[in-house]
Amino acid sequence: SDTLGRLVKNASFVSLSSLVYQRARDERRYIRQAVLFEQGFSIAKTLTAGLVIILAQWYSPFTVSFIVAGVMSLFYFAM
Repeated sequence: SDTLGRLVKNASFVSLSSLVYQRARDERRYIRQAVLFEQGFSIAKTLTAGLVIILAQWYSPFTVSFIVAGVMSLFYFAM
């Protein structure tokens, strides 16, 4: 089950990445698109880490991390 989940995740990420970079190549602004793509990931990671830190002040850090990871994985599969 875990192996299948990882394969599906990697396959969908490769598809998403190739679409972004293909669009960047087609529009001749590939560096700008690639930078914006990576910045989006960095901003999302920072906001998620901040959310976990804030919620861990009131609840168990393990529970908060588990719940946030579950919600984030639902967002990932909703793409």
